[in-house]
Order: sequence, then C-alpha cells, then structure tokens
Amino acid sequence: QLRNQLIVADREGSGRPEVGHFVFRGSPGTGKTTVARVMAEILHAMNALGTTKLVETSGLDLTGEYVGQTKAKVTEKLVEAKGGLLFIDEAYELGKGHFGEEAMTTLVAAMTDPTYAGMVIVIAGYPKDMDVMLNRNAGLKSRFTRFIDFPDWEPEDGVAFLRAKAEKEEMKLQGEAETVLAQTFAALKVLDGFGNGRDAVRVWKELKQCRAQRVFDSVEEVRTITAQDAVMAAETVVAARRPPDGPVLSQSSLVKYTSMFRVEEQQPRREDSLCEATKEVESEEVSIEEELDEKEATSVEVEAEEDPEVDEDEKKTKEQRDSGVSDEDWEELERAKEAHAAHLDELRRARDQAKLEEERRRAEAIQEKIRRICPCPAGFKWYKCGGGWRCGGGSHYVSDAQLNSQFTC
Repeated sequence: QLRNQLIVADREGSGRPEVGHFVFRGSPGTGKTTVARVMAEILHAMNALGTTKLVETSGLDLTGEYVGQTKAKVTEKLVEAKGGLLFIDEAYELGKGHFGEEAMTTLVAAMTDPTYAGMVIVIAGYPKDMDVMLNRNAGLKSRFTRFIDFPDWEPEDGVAFLRAKAEKEEMKLQGEAETVLAQTFAALKVLDGFGNGRDAVRVWKELKQCRAQRVFDSVEEVRTITAQDAVMAAETVVAARRPPDGPVLSQSSLVKYTSMFRVEEQQPRREDSLCEATKEVESEEVSIEEELDEKEATSVEVEAEEDPEVDEDEKKTKEQRDSGVSDEDWEELERAKEAHAAHLDELRRARDQAKLEEERRRAEAIQEKIRRICPCPAGFKWYKCGGGWRCGGGSHYVSDAQLNSQFTC
C-alpha cells in the first residue's frame, strides 16, 4: 500500500505521504530484525528513506540508571540513525519504571522534531508486552500507525528452513529426516523459550555435527542428512530446553514429542542370537501375532491334557453300558453325554478366544507404547529381540527397561 501511494504521488506530482513509524509484534526469532534491514533497503530504493542505514538498539540499552542519562542515550541513537531507520528491539522495556517513561517521552518529542524528519522508527517485541507499553503512553501510541505481526513458526516452517539450508550447502535432506525434524520443532514449540528461527539455526548446526560423527570413518557419495542424524540432533536440542527437574512424562503435551527421542543407541547384534541379521529381521523374526498364536495353541493343548474336568468327561463318554439298561435309556444317556461334552467344548473355546483377544490387545498396546517412545520413520513393526524391541528396519532399538521406565512414571 505504501509503495502504491508513493508511486501515485510521484506520478501526479502531489506531496509524498509520510512513511510513518512501525510496530513489529512477535516472539524472538520470527524475523523482525531481518525484515527491518530489508525494509531500510526497500524504502531507500523508493526514495522514502535518505539512506539504507539501520541502527539497532534495545529498550534496555536506552534506559539509564540516573536522571538525565536515559534522555542522553535516546538522543545519541536518534542522531546516529538520522536519515535512516532506528530499530528498537524489546521496546517494552521502555514501559517499565521512571527511566522508561523518560525514554518514551524523548522518543515522542523526536517524532515531531524537524531535526529527525525523514527517519523511520521501528519498535519491536512480544505482542502483549508491546500493547501494554503503548497503552501506558497515548502520545507514543498515536505516533505509531503501522503494525506488522510476526507469528511463531510452525513445524513445517522449521523444516522448510532446514531444507533450504541443505540445498544451499548441496546436501540431501532425507524424507524420513524431515519427519523427525517436524516432530522436533513440535516438541520445541511446547517448551518454554521457543526461539523460532534461532532454534532452527541451532538444529541445523547440530545436524551437521551429528552427520560428521556418522560419516567420520566413511565417505558419502551424496552428502546426506539422515533420520539417524535428525534423531541425534533432536535429542541434544530438546534435552537442552527441557526443564532440568521436571519429569518428562508429567505433562501429556510433552509425552508425544520429547519422549520419542529417548532411544538407546543401536545395540550390537552379536549380543542377541535372535537378532543376528537385522536386515533380514522381517523374514527371520516371528511377529508378535505369530508368537501369540503359537503360545495360544500350546496353552490350549496343555490345558486339554491337564484339565481334570475334561479328562473326567472323556472317561464318562467311554464308560461301558451296564447290564439291564434299556436301549432307550442308554441312547438318552449318550445324548446327554454328548450335549455335556459339546457344552464344555463351547465354554473352552469361548475362554480361549477371550484369552487370545486379550493377548492381542496387550500386544497392540505394547506396539503403541514403543511407537510413542521411538516412532520408526518408515513405519516398520517392532519385534521382540531378547532384552528389548527392534524395528523391522533394524536401526531403532528400545530396551525392556526403557519401556518399563517410560510408562511407570
């Protein structure tokens, strides 16, 4: 809109409108300072600003410690930014205390002083804090006519940033790695101190460090960021942000994300004869359902052999006909025996089916718990391997001890 106003004014030969002053509202790392730098260049290119100069300061830096010092600090920055753009980050600090009031009064006076005509002032900070500060000084609020809001990054914004960084450095970012990274940003977002772009930069640095460790003894034909790199980087970044004394699983909002990175390093396959060849695990390992089927089949056979009630009925069905019993009575008795045996079989089948269904539900619950601790990016099923569980691809492992500790908190 401002650009169009300036173009129309130049075309019609009328007076150019004032650029005005701006309020940037947003959390740290959302790009406020970057936009301010670009804005200075654009306004200068449009002849709306005398220079591309950008002077950065903060509300705390402008606040003095004694009477008169604050005014001197503010005036110094105004003179330095004359003809350009003055960017005051964390400007809400100006709304605190007596010296903050002095700083705001000095700014208001400068905005109407011809000495500083043509200068653009941008104040920035958290949305709520900025609104509180402006409401404390009606004169200052009336001078800022343009507001730009900077929303917090969504997980896909963080992934897009990392994808662009990878492309710039000629690296390949695996799709599975992107899935893990999206979960990483979702985890960071629910923790205190989410830094948006700043956190994205840190994740990128951790990714490169983790990758360097992985490829130290090998050479990649295509420089790649893998899911393994992403999980290791996520563990480091999320652990650094997680409250030191709070239980990880105490808040349901954190369970879904922060616990998923607590994965043990891949165990040596030689320590477990059931997992000697991870790449062939799907063909060599028996799935949970198959194990349960075998277990149920065995238990039914054992129960049939050891159940005294069944044995007794089998004996009755083989009893010899006593002498003197009429054919009619014997046939009736035989029908009663058969009906009784059929009833027992029906009860046993119902009992076995109920137990089987219960075992299947228990197995699915275990799978779900493991997926919450360590979701396999490829969606592979988990298989029981000695003292723990390993995904079908072989690269992820969760021990029984870890599984128990995570879900007994």
